Amino acid sequence: MDDTSRWSPPPLWRALLVVSRVLIPLFCRLRVTGDVPADLRAGGLILAGNHIGTFDPFALIAACARRGLAPRFLATAGLFRAPVFGSVMRRSGHIRVDRRSATAAHALDAAGAALAGGSHIVA
Repeated sequence: MDDTSRWSPPPLWRALLVVSRVLIPLFCRLRVTGDVPADLRAGGLILAGNHIGTFDPFALIAACARRGLAPRFLATAGLFRAPVFGSVMRRSGHIRVDRRSATAAHALDAAGAALAGGSHIVA
């Protein structure tokens, strides 16, 4: 695949990643000890985060921003229905997961296409 067909994070998502690096330290101490090797950054990549609380995705966003990653999140459909937040999610390129529905598997198709386009996915 050539670089012209690769997914590029939308400006809104890039801006939010920068904002996360400023805001998250106001609420917690974030220490990022690992990194993604350069050879793995070049193509599609699945990142798995331990999500046990409401704040976890925000900490993961800040950690990814510190490492220069702009992943696309698989997120519950409810977030996409929220008036302002949903618009931000869609415009940032994240992938909607309709849990407990007949269309839930569509998220896997979307994630597969995103990986084929060189996206980094947080599942």
